[in-house]
Amino acid sequence: MICGLLSGPSYGHDSKIYHTAEIRGEPPVIDGKFDDPAWNLVEWHSGFVQREPRDGAEPSQQTAFKIVYDQDNIYLAIRAFEEDPSDIVSRLTRRDQVDGDIVGVQIDSYADKRTAFSFLVSAAGVKIDFFVSNNGQNEDFTWDPIWYVRTSVDESGWNAEMQIPLSQLRFSRNGNGNWGLQVVRYIHRHDELSLWKQIPKESSGWVHQFGELAGIFEIKPRRQMDISPYTVARTESFERITGNPYADGSAHGLNGGLDAKIGITNDLTLDVTVNPDFGQVEADPSVVNLTAFETFFEEKRPFFIEGRNIFRFALTPGGGDMAADNLFYSRRIGRNPQYRPATGPDEYLRMPGNTPILGALKLSGKTREGLSVGAMQTITARNYARISLEGEERHQVVEPLTSYSVARVQQDMNEGNTIVGLMLTSTVRDIDGPALQFLHNSAYSGGIDFTRYWNDRNWYLSSKLIFSHVRGEPEALLRTQTSAVRYYQRPDASHIRLDPDRTYLSGHGGTMEIGRIGGGNFSYGGFLHWKSPGLELNDIGFIRSTDETLQVLWAGYRILEPVSIFRTLQLNLNQYTGFDFGGNLLANGGNLNVNTQFTNHWSAGTGSSFQLERMSNHVLRGGPSMRIPGLRNSWISVSSDSRKKLRFSAMYINMNSFEGSGHQNTFRLTTTYLPVNALSVSVSPSFTANTQELQYVTQLGTGTGKRYILAGMDQKTAAMAIRVNYSITPELSLQYYGQPFISAGRYRDFKYVTDPAAANLENRFSLLSGSRVMYDENQNRYHFDENDDGIYDYQVANPDFNALFFNSNLVVRWEYMPGSVMFLVWSQGRDRYSSNGEFSFGGQVGELFDIHPHNVFMLKISYRLGR
Repeated sequence: MICGLLSGPSYGHDSKIYHTAEIRGEPPVIDGKFDDPAWNLVEWHSGFVQREPRDGAEPSQQTAFKIVYDQDNIYLAIRAFEEDPSDIVSRLTRRDQVDGDIVGVQIDSYADKRTAFSFLVSAAGVKIDFFVSNNGQNEDFTWDPIWYVRTSVDESGWNAEMQIPLSQLRFSRNGNGNWGLQVVRYIHRHDELSLWKQIPKESSGWVHQFGELAGIFEIKPRRQMDISPYTVARTESFERITGNPYADGSAHGLNGGLDAKIGITNDLTLDVTVNPDFGQVEADPSVVNLTAFETFFEEKRPFFIEGRNIFRFALTPGGGDMAADNLFYSRRIGRNPQYRPATGPDEYLRMPGNTPILGALKLSGKTREGLSVGAMQTITARNYARISLEGEERHQVVEPLTSYSVARVQQDMNEGNTIVGLMLTSTVRDIDGPALQFLHNSAYSGGIDFTRYWNDRNWYLSSKLIFSHVRGEPEALLRTQTSAVRYYQRPDASHIRLDPDRTYLSGHGGTMEIGRIGGGNFSYGGFLHWKSPGLELNDIGFIRSTDETLQVLWAGYRILEPVSIFRTLQLNLNQYTGFDFGGNLLANGGNLNVNTQFTNHWSAGTGSSFQLERMSNHVLRGGPSMRIPGLRNSWISVSSDSRKKLRFSAMYINMNSFEGSGHQNTFRLTTTYLPVNALSVSVSPSFTANTQELQYVTQLGTGTGKRYILAGMDQKTAAMAIRVNYSITPELSLQYYGQPFISAGRYRDFKYVTDPAAANLENRFSLLSGSRVMYDENQNRYHFDENDDGIYDYQVANPDFNALFFNSNLVVRWEYMPGSVMFLVWSQGRDRYSSNGEFSFGGQVGELFDIHPHNVFMLKISYRLGR
């Protein structure tokens, strides 16, 4: 972390106050020189204190600043003194990329001691702006206000001159009083952070310990009004398939839309998008998912990530498999169609891509009284597939017209020490025809949360309660009950019941948490969490699994001041236990890890986690619970000095399941090189070798009952992410991302489950080997003779796989005037999937680039109309 008005108590126990003055004449010209008369209204203010590496020490270099204002803007001058100006590190990057020497200001104009608007700049003139919320716990770098800055270098050091329009801040009417203020400086070569108002490292918060900006009188809030129409021209090239009318080798399109940001009041901003296009967004990383659970992908679309903290309602704290569970997962909006029509002989199908978003509204802000508000309404279009048969075409709906709604409020009380919140969501679909009756007609969810801080915010108590309710046809509810999230069809689960006639389902969950997070080197806490079997959030949220309770205890010890060879040192320990609502033990383990930065600025970390033997409700995917061996997972990582032009990080992970049931080794390496200050090249290869003895294959109905087929599997995966960033100017940049990805898996040692809860592993299944298994090469299928009587009882398709992917994006971004942007984009995708389980890195890399690419070229231009 480089990281409203007060008429009562000050911010910190030893608050510092800066007195500004109003400009009555000409405002300063933003050129980085400080030679305008307006700057003579106030004196230079210094007194900075080091935070990193030595808390409270004198900075290695001095810093001073001035602040003046008029009825439209705040102006800031910062002098970053340097004994030798040649030591200044000036690196040209894209906006919001932190590199080189940096100065900036953070302003709590709400005066709520929880939020701050941050305006930073590097010595190269690159803007770094973000919105701080939750007293420093969240930093939203997607917030891109319109402001102006210039930097310069002279014999005394370097300078930054800023103009921040009041329309980009939020404050009460007739602003008379004090705002929260922090001024920061980062010296890259020393990895040193200094602050105007000291905030001790052991502090549990950030904004509430700011200094104060005094002397602003009679300013009036400015309502923001930015309207940005855009147009997009697109052309595609792909493989031509003879006879397929939808694969003629090319496609072209011209589209347009509008984005707007409108100040409803000075406290509340309305974001509007009509027919948005996100073609400039980076592609998702490639994965091969062999589990029953959905893959979670991060949101990258600008409309949905800007200001998203207000819409975040995580179900559990910390990391792990449950970290993604949330009431709102914006990737549901505009998703790929959920229905794919079956085609007959000689029919050709053209599936649409992402479902079009007709329009979206997002209202967000915070009032003087401490009420944070967030509301979003989105409508996605009815989406159709095209099917052609001998020149005749028909259309089949594959995604219904859908309304997504989210509302969130949080009220701060007791100077931000007490926070109470509420969130509600709804998804309503216009189901048109029987093909889409597997989807819910409607889905509702919500939650309330409460947080109380005390003892100078070093202790906290938090609680959350959530609910869900979905409705639909019996087909939809049967799909919900039997999904991997809950598996109501489990034959040994007496606490749940599968009802094929059900038309609605409700559920609940919650978390109770307490902990000590500041005031010393020790921190500790714990929480209790539960999710009832009927909880369903995946229409607009994300939930991996339900029917779970979890207890967690954690503790940490940190050394924040340099000691011996250590610059910082952190030790963490946790323990957890989990059950389902039927009393089955699902989790029983712990974790110990150590992370440090050395005084030479290298970093290292190591740790180990373990799980004892437990039951799994998911291994047999709707079958009975199965006893799973314990495991141990260990890792070690090392990173070189991140300030250097050539740097690297490496990580090794080893997982071993007990009783010989599996092992996995993963190697990751990232190397970054800056040949010049404006260019960075990063290469991140990775390799994973995974061997499992209890890999799920399928389940079959036989004359003697259901058979659950498992197998041993040997999988190898290699990938390499390549990134190139070239910043020609702070406004003009080129960015490239590419990832070749190869994964192959071969199955062996097939077995069927006999007694899934048996105490000994070998008694839980019977091996299908020798004369009991036969591979038919012509059909690419395995045939099994369970009784070894010469009669094959069942068969399965060969599960071996070989997945080849290559996704890349080349984006040229030019902000040709503030808020107006042109994108030139080239995206390419290559993919092939086969049942050849052999892994051959050298041969398959060549094969990957023999695949015919799907190329998309796009030009997008937006023009800002606003004030």
